[in-house]
Amino acid sequence: MSTAVALLILAREMQPERTFELGTFIGNSTRSLAIHSNHVWTCDGSNDIGLGLPNVTQYRKTTSTDALKAYKADSAKSGPINLFFIDGRLVQEDAELVRDVTDADTVFALDDTYQLEKGTVNVNFLGGVLKDRALFFLPAPRGEPFAHLGVPGHTTLGLMLNSARMVLLKA
Repeated sequence: MSTAVALLILAREMQPERTFELGTFIGNSTRSLAIHSNHVWTCDGSNDIGLGLPNVTQYRKTTSTDALKAYKADSAKSGPINLFFIDGRLVQEDAELVRDVTDADTVFALDDTYQLEKGTVNVNFLGGVLKDRALFFLPAPRGEPFAHLGVPGHTTLGLMLNSARMVLLKA
């Protein structure tokens, strides 16, 4: 639940035109992203759940590679992804596609960014694929970041974003 809240807050702050989600599963994160995104494209290689949301294009039972190819074929009218949520495992075939459908301002949200889980592997993968971009990795917050909102639990959601987007505040 905390990850869904974190994605909701992130999308609210960004108000992205184009959000891409890798790993629909049951659609909780998709629903969170769709509230504040103009449009969400989402895929899941093993799940066929139908969400029926008007601003969501689903690639059901579709691998990340095939979904990114479909997005790229349509990107002439849609443009680069603004927010890319990755809750699956990127594969080598995705490397050039990720470069093609994102730009220097794309924010990557990656779930399971701890130890050697898929999110950490994806951070390293993206760092190699996008080494010409000034990306900064912001790890998941510690503790229960939304307990004050009545949402218990921790999140493993980390972010990769252009360092120029960072704003440091004095607390």
